[in-house]
Amino acid sequence: MATTTHLPVIPIKPEDKHAQAIIDYAVEENVLQHVRANRWLAIDLCSFRVCRFNWVVFSMASIVLWAFVIGVLASEKKDSPENGALQEFDLWKTWITQNFTWLYIATQVQKLLAKDHACIFARNFMPASWCAPAPKQQYTLTFSEAS
Repeated sequence: MATTTHLPVIPIKPEDKHAQAIIDYAVEENVLQHVRANRWLAIDLCSFRVCRFNWVVFSMASIVLWAFVIGVLASEKKDSPENGALQEFDLWKTWITQNFTWLYIATQVQKLLAKDHACIFARNFMPASWCAPAPKQQYTLTFSEAS
């Protein structure tokens, strides 16, 4: 005879986990709580916000990006008609595939296990109107043992 066991699953309410007030980063004072003032560049044109960014991070990222682009464009191997950067990228792609396939699989399993994961993210980081309220349900897991 098979026995059935019911285990209750506690529903997650993100609004209870994150009860702190939402910070509006459109207000400059809120941004400056997390960024050093001497690294923050804000440009306004007739009281219209043109751009806001951390100039140190922007400069370093631009240098790295342009160095990468110039390196790829300038790379050539004299003994091969193919671009040397393409050959190097093939080696990188193989290495990443061999060493990080587990990470891709883990993210896909997480998506299968996390029920309504997109709305949990949306409730935490987006306006409340972007995601419908969570249904009020009691979930149970059922296990059957065959004898």
